[in-house]
Amino acid sequence: MRILQKTRWIFLLSALLLGLGVPETSAQSDGRFAAGLVAGINAAQIDGDTYAGYRKLGFQAGLQGMVLLGERFALSTEILLSQRGAQPSRKEKLEDFDNYINIRLTYIEIPILLNLNVGRAAGAALPYRIFAGVSIGRLIGSRIREIGESVRFYPYLNMNAIKDDFAVFDTSLILGLQRQLSRHTGLFLKHTLTLQELYTPMGENDIFNELEPFHFTVGMSYVFY
Repeated sequence: MRILQKTRWIFLLSALLLGLGVPETSAQSDGRFAAGLVAGINAAQIDGDTYAGYRKLGFQAGLQGMVLLGERFALSTEILLSQRGAQPSRKEKLEDFDNYINIRLTYIEIPILLNLNVGRAAGAALPYRIFAGVSIGRLIGSRIREIGESVRFYPYLNMNAIKDDFAVFDTSLILGLQRQLSRHTGLFLKHTLTLQELYTPMGENDIFNELEPFHFTVGMSYVFY
C-alpha cells in the first residue's frame, strides 16, 4: 500500500503521456496512434560495487504508447516495471572466500523515445528501428543479501548500512535497436546508462564508492495498430 501511494504520481504521469498520443478520436482511426506491450530480460551491473560484468538478471515489462510521425519517425513512451542490481562472478566470490552480496533494485521507469525506422521492405514494415531518449525512474524496492559466514568482516560489503541513502529517483539515457519480425512484433536490444549516482559518498572518510547502475535489455514488443 505504501509503495502504491509513493508511486501514484508516476502512473498519473504515464497516463498523461500516453494520452498525448490521442488528442482526438480521429488519431486512432487514421493510424497515427499505436499502443502495445513490451517485455524482456535485463542484464545489470552497478559501477562502484567492486563487481564487474552485467551478471544480475531481472525482468522488465510494461505498456507502450506511440505517436506515428510518418513512415520513418515515431515518438513513444512506456511505463515499465524493471529489475536491476548486481552480483559477483564465481572468481569474485572466491577472492573473498565466498563472502559476497547480491543486490536487487526494482524501479518504475518511464522512457520517452524518438524512433527512426530504417531499411527497405516491399509492402511491409521497415525491418529496423533505431531508438534513443531519456528515462525517468523511481526506486520502489531494494534488497541486499549478505552471503557468507564472515561477510560482516568485509566493511565494503556492508551495503545494507547505506541502503536508506540510495537515490529514490533516477534519470537515464537509452539507446537501442529493434528488428521488426512483422508489422506488429519486434525483437529489441537496448542499453540504459544512468546520468546520476545511486549512492553518493558522504565525505572523504566514506568507505563506499559512487554507485551507478547500468543495464542491457533484450526483449520483445507487440504493437496494436
